[in-house]
Amino acid sequence: MQTSNNIKDLIGTFGARLREERKRLGYTQEDFGQCGGVTRLTQSKYEASESAPDMLYLMNIETIGVDLTYLFSGEKSIYTNGDDLHGKQANLVFEVVEEVEKIIKLQGTILSPEKKARLISTIYRNSNLYAPINKKLIFDFLNLAAE
Repeated sequence: MQTSNNIKDLIGTFGARLREERKRLGYTQEDFGQCGGVTRLTQSKYEASESAPDMLYLMNIETIGVDLTYLFSGEKSIYTNGDDLHGKQANLVFEVVEEVEKIIKLQGTILSPEKKARLISTIYRNSNLYAPINKKLIFDFLNLAAE
């Protein structure tokens, strides 16, 4: 039973971190949702982990200072002067989401928003900023998530 509780905890952490980032930046749900291109109700569902955002939403909120690394991994980004680490992390998130979406479409797999968010987060944490994305890893994780 402890595994079940751990999975439930993981499902809610993305939404909780999203809410934390919104509050850190000083936005209401309505204003933050507008920045992401969604309604207040959709923003509320994201924060409650009832729905998962798409890539366009993530790209939009990244432009207002949301730490995507923190959203997906729970670890705060490390910003260094003169290094585009944040840009590299954003590109990695983009590539992971893009590849996951391609493979899901190719395989015809249907995942709940929660499973998709966990899948993307897991792949991101197991990827390297300075190496190509491991597509075999995506296939393997997707097959596990679809079971």
